[in-house]
Amino acid sequence: MHVMHLALDLPKFLWAKSVQHATWLKNCTSMHALNGKTPFEMMYKQKPNLEAWPEWDLSIKCELAQHKQVGTWKLIEPLENANIIGSHFMLHYKHDSDGNIASWKARLVTQGFTQQQGINYRETFSLTAKLSAICIIAAIATHNDWKLEQTDIDGTYLNAPLLEMIYMCQLKGYETPGKEQHVCLLQCTLYGLKQASREWYRLFCEVMHKLSFTQCQAKHAVFYRYQDHDALVVTVDMDNLTMAGDTKKTVLVFKNQL
Repeated sequence: MHVMHLALDLPKFLWAKSVQHATWLKNCTSMHALNGKTPFEMMYKQKPNLEAWPEWDLSIKCELAQHKQVGTWKLIEPLENANIIGSHFMLHYKHDSDGNIASWKARLVTQGFTQQQGINYRETFSLTAKLSAICIIAAIATHNDWKLEQTDIDGTYLNAPLLEMIYMCQLKGYETPGKEQHVCLLQCTLYGLKQASREWYRLFCEVMHKLSFTQCQAKHAVFYRYQDHDALVVTVDMDNLTMAGDTKKTVLVFKNQL
């Protein structure tokens, strides 16, 4: 996409619009068989193994149990003329170092392309750390013999509350008994929502400021803190954190604070 923009010499104010339109086309693309093969076969070069369905079903139930535990939504009766977005599960394997299947991962994803601007979302822009910023921090850590770590935050978007009223239909086959016609009123963000990354970044900034971090003015996805002679630099890239601290204890204390 970037190369096409440069080749056509398009003005930069059109770039965001073209990316948004490309994303919309991708989300609306038909998922019918391609050249006689399903999308699964095109991606993994093999037919789906239906014998593994019990593992997929268990993974789906574990995902739904996690959402129930954190209170991702409340079941309510559908409101008249409400925009109810769809949802589906994305299934993928996790492999070990030898290439063998280590686990079956199911993730609940909303169909964000059905959201209506001004009703289901407003702002969507969020900042992430560029590779150059991460490389600079790694270089600083190496030069000063600091402790360098990377970590993922489990259920990243489930930590961020929603500002808008968003209704989502229940998963077919996994409806709550006795409330099959109810819809989900979302309480926090989910993958697929247009504003999910923005709300997560806003919450992360609030937490970092409470922990006495200063936000870098040149790279807004970089935070630093010098407290009690302990130095720590943190970058955020979606659900990935890169941390560089002068001691291992400094990094460990920060991870416990989160």
